[in-house]
Amino acid sequence: MNAILRIILASMLYISLSAPAIAESESWAELNRKALEFHEYGRRFKSLATAKRALGVAKENFNPYHDNVATSLKTLATIYESQQKYDKAELLLKRIAAIRVLSIGDALLLKHYTDTAAALRDLARLYKIQGKYPEAEKVLRRVIKLDEKVSGINPDNTISDLSNLINLSEYRGNHSEMEPFYKRLLATIGQSQSENYNDETCLALNGLAGFYIEEKRYAEAEPLLTRALAIDVTSSDKNHPAVTDSLEKLAKAYFYQGKYSESEPLLKRLLKISEKSSGKSHADTATHLNNLAMTYMHLDRYAEAEPILIRTLEINESILGPEHPDIVIGLENLATSYFRQGKYDEAESVLIKTLEISELSPDKNDSDIAINLKNLATLYFRQEKYPEAEPLLVKALAIDEKIRGKNHPDVAVNLGNLALVYLRQDRYTEAEPLLVRALAINEKTLAKDHPDLRNNLNRLINIYFGKAMYSEAEPLLIKVLKINELTRGENHPDITTDLNNLATVYAYQGEYSEAAQLYVRAMEIIERNFGDSHPDLVPILNNLADLYKKTGKKEKARILKNRAVKIASFFPS
Repeated sequence: MNAILRIILASMLYISLSAPAIAESESWAELNRKALEFHEYGRRFKSLATAKRALGVAKENFNPYHDNVATSLKTLATIYESQQKYDKAELLLKRIAAIRVLSIGDALLLKHYTDTAAALRDLARLYKIQGKYPEAEKVLRRVIKLDEKVSGINPDNTISDLSNLINLSEYRGNHSEMEPFYKRLLATIGQSQSENYNDETCLALNGLAGFYIEEKRYAEAEPLLTRALAIDVTSSDKNHPAVTDSLEKLAKAYFYQGKYSESEPLLKRLLKISEKSSGKSHADTATHLNNLAMTYMHLDRYAEAEPILIRTLEINESILGPEHPDIVIGLENLATSYFRQGKYDEAESVLIKTLEISELSPDKNDSDIAINLKNLATLYFRQEKYPEAEPLLVKALAIDEKIRGKNHPDVAVNLGNLALVYLRQDRYTEAEPLLVRALAINEKTLAKDHPDLRNNLNRLINIYFGKAMYSEAEPLLIKVLKINELTRGENHPDITTDLNNLATVYAYQGEYSEAAQLYVRAMEIIERNFGDSHPDLVPILNNLADLYKKTGKKEKARILKNRAVKIASFFPS
């Protein structure tokens, strides 16, 4: 009997000791509910005090990793966040994340994943609200690692997390690290076999294409943007920002691949959208107009580009003012359009205005001034107005030497251009030192087959020919010949000119044997490539005939002369 009584009493004691915990648990639930209710109705002080009481009860009655403790922390963090007390909310969300991570242990069940990922998402969201983007990105990457561990259970979460991370990286302009995430988002959407992810698909396609465009991988961007545009047009209003984003990027991808005809209709469509949504005099409309004009110019459709460039200028001048430095680019483009159409007077007036704006700008940029001087000088050179071109090139040279240094490749270009102006005026003595200096820079800074190097070599060779300085011309001719043999091949027709010129120099210096060998080699290359009656043979046959006559080989000279006359008769000038 005593034993039975002791058992009954022990049971009663157990019940009496356990009862308060059950009551406290119910009290916690009620407190947490009321805290959220007060918060919902805007009773901020009441909600905060009640949430703190609920958290205290949870700590007293449950272990530190219990769901109820985490729930109370979340309620309190929500209240702090609504009051913009982000530091306090952040500390609580970090504690929740720690609780969830520590509760996982060795096994990752779906519930553990859901709770832990939710806690980390809340923390990432708070970081984003505070502008702590690197911290938000770091936390989202942790969430995505959790997604990987339960891959296939809930693709919706994976798609959402990847989209959020990509959105964050887009905002930060951090495309370069996102390529694998863009690709994974597309793959996950594909695996889900759902048609409800058009926005996410376009986000990934446009983002990945944007990254490829930044990396100049235009061919890889093109199919992504074509696909995005097809989705946009189906699911969105045709003037929706998502559509214009895809159009702009695809037009750019086409443009930089030289697919100007494919770019044109997209740019026209963008212009129409901009005119409708922003107005015909908006800065965005001016941008689209300019892009369309640039496409026409690359297609050599300068007459069509001209009115568009004029309209672009009018819009920008109305927004910025006619003397604003940013107007210069539009003026330069318009001048190019005039120049290409042979409208030199119109081009000249525009280029003079461009130069004046650049020189009078309070933020004067010497590099821009040098470019404008050279543009105007090029126009004068084309019109054979060499005296007008000369002072502009002299001034541009001085500016480039000052800002780039005396041995910069651009300085060599200036030297070569100024020398060419002197050459056209038969001012060989002034041109020679400029070309010698330009060549010295070219040989240090450019590849051996660079066209600037070849051009300056040929200009200096012409000076030495004109002054009968054959010994000075010889090493330059040998250099040109070696460059062309290396880049074009030893039997390319283009090197016959080099062979003929070098042979002529040898002949003038009395080195007849060397000259004859080069003339013969030039003849053989032409015959091998074009046959034995090609007109390019005529000057070489005549030169070799003169050489043979000079060295007493009169019969050979006669035969070559007759052959040259016969070929020339087939090609009357």
